[in-house]
Amino acid sequence: MITSQPLIGAMRQSTAFMRRISATVLVAFSVLVLQPSLAAAATLLDEPDVIQTSAEEQYTKTLQHIEDKLSRLEAKLTEQLDGTVERNELKQLQQTLAQLDQTVQQGFQQIEQHIDDNALASIIMQRHQAMVENYQAEYQALITALTAIDTATDDDQRQQHAQAALSRLKAKKNKRSQQPFDPNQLPSSSLKADSNNTAKETAEQFTQAGLYNTPAIKLAALGDFTFDKLAGASDPAYLAATDEVILSQQIKDKAAELNHDAVKIYHWIRNNIQWQATWGGIQDADLTLSAKRGNAMDIAGLTIALLRASKIPARYVHGSIDVPAEAFKNWAGGFDTINSAASFASAGGVPITTITSNGQISKIRLEHIWVEAAIDYQPSRGAKNKAADSWVALDPSYKQYTYQQGLDVVAISEINPEQLAQSFIDSGTVNESEGWVTGFDASVLQSAQTQAQQKLETHIQNNMTAPTVGDVIGGRKTIIKEYPSLPSSLPNTIKVAGSRYSALPSSLQQQISWALNKDIFGEPIDPVSYPFAQVNNQKITLSFKPATEADEQALLSLLPEGEITDISQLPSSIPSYLINVTPELKLNGQVIKSGNSMQLGEELSFITSTRFAGRGYLQTPRTYNVIAGSYLVVNAYAGNVSPQLLQQAQTKLENTKSTLETADQAQIGALTRQELLGDMFHAGGLGYYAQLTALSH
Repeated sequence: MITSQPLIGAMRQSTAFMRRISATVLVAFSVLVLQPSLAAAATLLDEPDVIQTSAEEQYTKTLQHIEDKLSRLEAKLTEQLDGTVERNELKQLQQTLAQLDQTVQQGFQQIEQHIDDNALASIIMQRHQAMVENYQAEYQALITALTAIDTATDDDQRQQHAQAALSRLKAKKNKRSQQPFDPNQLPSSSLKADSNNTAKETAEQFTQAGLYNTPAIKLAALGDFTFDKLAGASDPAYLAATDEVILSQQIKDKAAELNHDAVKIYHWIRNNIQWQATWGGIQDADLTLSAKRGNAMDIAGLTIALLRASKIPARYVHGSIDVPAEAFKNWAGGFDTINSAASFASAGGVPITTITSNGQISKIRLEHIWVEAAIDYQPSRGAKNKAADSWVALDPSYKQYTYQQGLDVVAISEINPEQLAQSFIDSGTVNESEGWVTGFDASVLQSAQTQAQQKLETHIQNNMTAPTVGDVIGGRKTIIKEYPSLPSSLPNTIKVAGSRYSALPSSLQQQISWALNKDIFGEPIDPVSYPFAQVNNQKITLSFKPATEADEQALLSLLPEGEITDISQLPSSIPSYLINVTPELKLNGQVIKSGNSMQLGEELSFITSTRFAGRGYLQTPRTYNVIAGSYLVVNAYAGNVSPQLLQQAQTKLENTKSTLETADQAQIGALTRQELLGDMFHAGGLGYYAQLTALSH
């Protein structure tokens, strides 16, 4: 469990950190969201007492009241009712607005003086003058419209002027758009089984799908290990790294631990890495090794990586296999029925065909990925690997499990779920006709949680000895098999071996794309795309930086003078129209996409879309409205969370905390936003998805 409070506390106590991070905070958290005039009215500069927060609130409320009265007046006049009350109220509001305008003008004067005093670039003054001119034009247009309503000689004229004023107010209202909610488009929602996604059964079907053998066949040898008798084994592609087959130090160390022995590599993966019923390249070899789980492509990628790190040529084989129904139920997750097991795998994207015999499903035909390795197979079946003579088929993803039932927490806690739900509902108010709820008593659930926890702890203490997590929540264990040589064939019948690859083709990789705005047709502009294996579990951030040096200097000029020891010393809002920022999407601190310069506080359309292997874009691209100046971490998690990366993220936080506690101003000043904010958010995301994954297995 990662706790950020000590780190935050250390941050707040560091003067150097506060000075360094202040500009970031101004951009990230103090974005002005009201009308342009309030940019002046809300600015806290050298004389904060001149412009009070109350003036900002009054100006905002006055505009809101004017809009409300205009709406009521228009409605009454449309129905040919008397609008005298609304007209009188609008006249009073107009007088109030005129008084507040003086405060706004004073604010503009202070900002102009601030620009002069700090010798900011001419472009900053130009933006300020343009804003003042725009404000004055809009203010005068509103006053003219309100005056026209008051002096109109008949209701038809009043209605026309009211409509014009109302339209102008609504058009200029700087209101944040709401993030649309679609329960069918949740980020972690489950996909559905697809009866049309069936397994290919002939080599021609693979060719028709654009799945070809790669690379072309060559003959040669490599050092002491020869394979000149084995067609294609000499191609350097069979020893190279790919998006999924990464030859990291972690992979090399594991290969060395297994003595670079193909027999040991195969059996270790078979006995230690659990199969998940999903489809498409999602994880790289490092992640699969760390998480000890993956789908067929992930496990094949890990197998190939360990073999290639051992200088043993290896490749993917993409085909279809037949698995007996009973074995498939166990392999897919311990299902009671073959239909539920097949539906589960199909929902994960695995191409599935059920084969019936005598009216019953007797076996499952599924597309599958396994491995072929260039092995000295005769006569030792790989036990002595000197001169490769065979492409040996290996499928360490297939295995059988024993399943362990977890504790029945509901029965142990003696809590009636239906009664608990009803008690919680009864504690509040539910208005079904209007679609809202309120006033629920959280203590009802807290009390039940406390009772369940106490009962569970008592049960474990009284009935279990040294229990494991699996004993409590349930789980599965691989039935271990260990032999001194490699198997003579795959454990299941091969229906067709369709294609062989040195690297997964893009059509079998899950892909993710990001774009930093839309065109006039609503399409993402110049998106950047990655195989999911490259970004899975990695730190991805979306942040904004001052667009130019002039913007940076303008931003820094808004910091208060002297020592900054707390965020509360920063201005509560700033004249955002003065500053332009540039969005940057980063992968592990490196910029992978930059957007166009935009005004601080504007909305950026951040679009993300996922293409699923073999099935395309199953969900519409998601658009997130991001306020320019925000700092976000973009979660890209699929399959599993790496315990190793989670530990590394926590270690980074601890190191940053230690740096802040040293009071060494040079070290603290060298910390970056990625270390201060990115690492914290990344660790939080990893921790959340790690718990979510653990509870689902």
